[in-house]
Parts: sequence; C-alpha cells; structure tokens
Amino acid sequence: MEDIKTKENFVSFLNRISAVYNENGLTPELESEINLWHDRMYESTSMPGGAIEERVVFQIQLARIYIKIGKINSAQETLSDVWTQANQDRLTECLKEIDELLIICEYAGNLIPNYYTE
Repeated sequence: MEDIKTKENFVSFLNRISAVYNENGLTPELESEINLWHDRMYESTSMPGGAIEERVVFQIQLARIYIKIGKINSAQETLSDVWTQANQDRLTECLKEIDELLIICEYAGNLIPNYYTE
C-alpha cells in the first residue's frame, strides 16, 4: 500500500475502501488494510514534537473511513473527541470539517438501523 500523505492520496484510499466495502462488505482483508493504514498514520502523527493539526486531520480521516464502512457511532466518538482538541488549538478549518461530518453522522444515524452502526 502506498504511503498516504496528501489529501489526494487519502481521497483515493477512501474511495477504494468505499468501493470494496460497497461490493463485499467489511471483509477481514479490508479491515486489515484499514488497520494497517491506521497504524501507519498513528505512528507518523504521534511522534513527540509532531504538529497537533496533523493529529487532528488523522482523526478526521479516520472518522471518514468509519462513515464509509457504516461505523457511525465510532465516527461520532472520534469526531467528538477530536473536536475538543481542534477547538483548543483554534483549528477553524478542521472545526468546520468536524462539524460537517457530525451532521452527516447524525443524518446517517437516523437512516441506518442500530444494528448497522457498529
């Protein structure tokens, strides 16, 4: 898997995850690929001295993946946690994106029966 560092690369990754999920559901292979992405991103953003904005963006991206694979509750929890950090550090663009994703989660949560949300 390629190293996901730019927004375009993440978008490509997200689209691929979405396509595989829509075709096959959450297979063990797909879950493994998501976990591998998560581990790599966590490692690269959790280094001492790393930029807080990078950590926030990572959490936003993780929430986007959760939304794509129907884990709405996980997305909401991730976004709620990262909202506090983004607010403390006055990351206004990130806050806007988080708010938009929380609205999507709320809407999706109303459309999807509970047994599909986790």
